[in-house]
Amino acid sequence: MESIGPLTLQIYRDGKKTFDFRTNAENTLVLEPTDDSTILENYPNDTDGASESITLRSLSGWEWDVLIKFDLSLIPSNATIQDASLQAYYYKNWDGNPNGHQVNLYRILSDWDEETVTWATQPPYVSEHSSFAVTPSTIENWVIWNVTEDIVMFYQSGTPNFGWRMADMSGDNKCTYFRSKDYSMFHPVL
Repeated sequence: MESIGPLTLQIYRDGKKTFDFRTNAENTLVLEPTDDSTILENYPNDTDGASESITLRSLSGWEWDVLIKFDLSLIPSNATIQDASLQAYYYKNWDGNPNGHQVNLYRILSDWDEETVTWATQPPYVSEHSSFAVTPSTIENWVIWNVTEDIVMFYQSGTPNFGWRMADMSGDNKCTYFRSKDYSMFHPVL
C-alpha cells in the first residue's frame, strides 16, 4: 500500500484541498478523504479537523469517534463497482494496546464539515453498522473495512453520501491512532 501509483491529482476549491485521487492498478481508483475529524465526548465543543491523526476511544463519558467522507464524483458514470474498501493507517496506541477491538463503520445521514463538526454538533447516523474491522496486535498496519455495499448504494441507488462514523466497540480507555488526511503521508484511502 505504500506505493499507490504513478498518477496523483489534487483538486483545490477556495484554497482548500477538496480531494485527491490516485490510480494504482488498471481500473482501480484510489480516493483520499475530503474531510476527517475526531469528535470528543469529553470536549463536546472542540473541533479536531486539522489534526494529523484521527483517534478512537470508547470509554463511557470519554468516547472519541471519527467522521470521514470522500467525494465519489470521480467515479466514472459507466463504472462497475466490484470491490470497495476504506483503509486507515494505524500508527500508535495509548493507555494500552487495543489489539482485537472491533471498530464499526456507520453510514452518516447528513452533511458535516471537518472545520466545524464537534461532538455537540455531530450528524446523525444509521444504527446498524455497515462494516467492521479488528484492530491488529501491532502498530504500523493498515486497517481495512469492506464498504462495497455502501459505495454501490451511493453510486447506483442515489443514497446520499455523507461518509461514515467510525467507533470502537470495546468500552475501554485504550486509544487507537490513525493517520489523517492532514499528515504528510499514509492518508486514509477509499
